Amino acid sequence: MLLLATAAMANSLIMPGDRVVLLGDQFAMELADRAAVIAAIESAGGTVKGYGRSGAESATFTLPEDLGRDDVVILCIGMIDSFRGDSHIDRFKAELEKILDRMPENQIVLVSPVPREVETGDDPIEASNHAVALGLYADAVRRTALEHDLLFIDLHGPLRHAHSPGGIARDGLHLDVHGWSLAEQEILWKLGMRDHPPGLYLPRIPPPQSKTIEDTLERDLCQGRADLPELPEHTNLESPLKPPPVITWDTALAHVQKIVLLNDPLEQESLRSSMDVLAGEPGRSEEALAILAGIADNESLDMDIRLAAMAAIEDLPAGLAGDRAGMQTVRISAVPIKMTYDPNRFEVTAGEPVRILLGNPDAQPHNLLVCMPGSLRSIGGASEALGTTAEAQARDWVPESPKVLHVMPMVMQGEVGEVRFIAPMRPGRYPFICTYPGHWRMMNGVMLVRSPRQ
Repeated sequence: MLLLATAAMANSLIMPGDRVVLLGDQFAMELADRAAVIAAIESAGGTVKGYGRSGAESATFTLPEDLGRDDVVILCIGMIDSFRGDSHIDRFKAELEKILDRMPENQIVLVSPVPREVETGDDPIEASNHAVALGLYADAVRRTALEHDLLFIDLHGPLRHAHSPGGIARDGLHLDVHGWSLAEQEILWKLGMRDHPPGLYLPRIPPPQSKTIEDTLERDLCQGRADLPELPEHTNLESPLKPPPVITWDTALAHVQKIVLLNDPLEQESLRSSMDVLAGEPGRSEEALAILAGIADNESLDMDIRLAAMAAIEDLPAGLAGDRAGMQTVRISAVPIKMTYDPNRFEVTAGEPVRILLGNPDAQPHNLLVCMPGSLRSIGGASEALGTTAEAQARDWVPESPKVLHVMPMVMQGEVGEVRFIAPMRPGRYPFICTYPGHWRMMNGVMLVRSPRQ
């Protein structure tokens, strides 16, 4: 049975008097009939209005005429678009931007499409290709939410990794009772109406006596019984679809020189990207080493700028730096589903430069905080106290504390995060933890700082 949080939860996104409008495709239609979600919203003092439509996609999406500027909008879209393949993603993202532009004053929650399960009778190649495309569309929704500072509810990742006795979909595309059990809990947790994230091990649930859902466009497309409609010509999409500018050696070098001249450590991301271009330019590795070493060795520069140069030197071809004292690189991976780091223990030398690379193959995001010795529980507890509010999400669930020494922001699925620092001068056991809600108790490790060899 689904356990609902009480309306008294202080971090609930839904406030008394809110009207929650469910917009989007078949998933939004079915969500409007989920008693557990409706009951939770109503217990918080809100009301629910469903405007889902089977077959809805981004380019032909329309808003309801009675949409109010104070409505909380939960937008579920991407499933139908995904049948157009990965070549349509740029168009999808641009059309999604246009939809958001038409709701400038609304509080909006973006929901990813659910994953596809391969069913008996499906073409295995077509189904597998579509499953991959769905993941790309879910990521496009996530990126759009991040760019607009919107709450994002990822259903694709948790449902894809769920352990269910009978799967999570009744026909490969639409959730069954097990899939809805997890989806409901995930939605309520992200809306701040549930204390803890749901588990991914789903018990067997008897099928409910519910109304039969007619064939949908999604299933008709899978079975070849329908074709995708022609889309209208897209307009005013030059900006969203414009390819990013190519960064050449000369433009990268000019950017690096500008930041070094200003000694501005705030441009860390663009500085590191430009240094990557220098380090990766074929046939110019020695020239790149000379430039980067000059920055790394310049003691008048801010240490963050010097550390960025040291990290770029580490990415040059092996052996090029010779006997030059380097930066220690620690490579860590997030273990899918288990919520652990691998490895969860490493050693560094006091006072020496260190960089940690965190690869994330997991469906859930993870961050990495290096903290003072003995502070694991206090930092973990402080991150939990932030709740699941939009403010906490914007801060990557990093609590304000002098015990937090170094922070790697959230790393999404398929990405690699990096944090650079000088190892503490005081030897000891320094914990590192992930503060994404519900993770810190399992996802933690120890950085052992040793004294320099005499």
